[in-house]
Amino acid sequence: ISDEKIVVTNGNDFAFEASATDATALKFHWATNGVAVTDCTTSNFVGRVGEGTNTVSVYAEDAAGNVCDPVTRVWVVDTIDPTVPSLEGDPKDGAITQETGYSYTATSEDATIVTYYWTLNGGDEVAKNAGEAFADSGLADGVYTVSVYAKDEAGNKSAATNWTWTVDTTDPAELKLWGLPISDEKIVVTNGNDFAFEA
Repeated sequence: ISDEKIVVTNGNDFAFEASATDATALKFHWATNGVAVTDCTTSNFVGRVGEGTNTVSVYAEDAAGNVCDPVTRVWVVDTIDPTVPSLEGDPKDGAITQETGYSYTATSEDATIVTYYWTLNGGDEVAKNAGEAFADSGLADGVYTVSVYAKDEAGNKSAATNWTWTVDTTDPAELKLWGLPISDEKIVVTNGNDFAFEA
């Protein structure tokens, strides 16, 4: 645990050690989440707590009954994975587009701060904070898949969300037309009203 900030962890177990100086023997009085512990007066204290914000406090008492001010530590237990990210942006999943760029943001629900980890076509992961866009431009024609998962401060990970789209900037080529009546060389004159063509 840290003296400087509240630690977030995905473990329910804890272990603390206290120390103090005095001319006589000391015993230590512990409490978890405001409830005094009666079966531990040593300098080492281990236990298990539940989900959410937790506290451990301790003070020392010497043989004469003198006590010091208590010291308290606070931490958060988070064992729950973030929700699967929801994506916003373009191109949409399943799109076929002429646009050669993309821009996406993700949202996920969790008890602590979430970081989003993005990849494009299985490439290197790119970490983005909430509200930061995963974006690029200049893509060549082809099929692309963006993937993102959420990871919270305790290290819990969500399942990934994947969107796939196709970039197609190439015009159709070598268009031909077959059928009757038609000629590649001149205008055809016919006495029939029906026609049939295939391109």
